[in-house]
Amino acid sequence: MELAAAGFDTPQWFGDVAGADYDPDRDVFAVIAAHQRATESEDQPSARGTTGGRGRVV
Repeated sequence: MELAAAGFDTPQWFGDVAGADYDPDRDVFAVIAAHQRATESEDQPSARGTTGGRGRVV
């Protein structure tokens, strides 16, 4: 719910960073949550930011 409220898509859960199946009984897991990009019309800063047009690290 917190990710959705912050503008992220539904997360994908994995058992590790290599993409193994998620096992809730293990202590190790990985989550991928993509942020929904704003459109230019929403008056958001450009993806170019201050990196000279190479995008930005999030």
